[in-house]
Amino acid sequence: MSNPVIGFEVMGQDADKFSNFYGQLLGWKFNTENPVNDGMVDAGAGEIAGGVGQLDEGPGGATFYTKVSDLEAAVALAENLGASVRMPITDLPDTRLVS
Repeated sequence: MSNPVIGFEVMGQDADKFSNFYGQLLGWKFNTENPVNDGMVDAGAGEIAGGVGQLDEGPGGATFYTKVSDLEAAVALAENLGASVRMPITDLPDTRLVS
């Protein structure tokens, strides 16, 4: 796959309920020892990392993250296909994000 999924988030107003649901449904185990207490899925070797998190407001939803070789080109193509950028490209210490 040329642009693989590298992570995911399931966000909503009841993170404990989501964690319980996905834990029972899929056998996922969660680690909440992090600064924001998100339930990070314990991914094994070769598995996609992800998590379940708490939102204070809004409907929530699922987000997936992909790896692309040229972020600017991918954003331009997405916009040409009708997408709207909600968050501009943001550089973090070890990654770049756009939404």
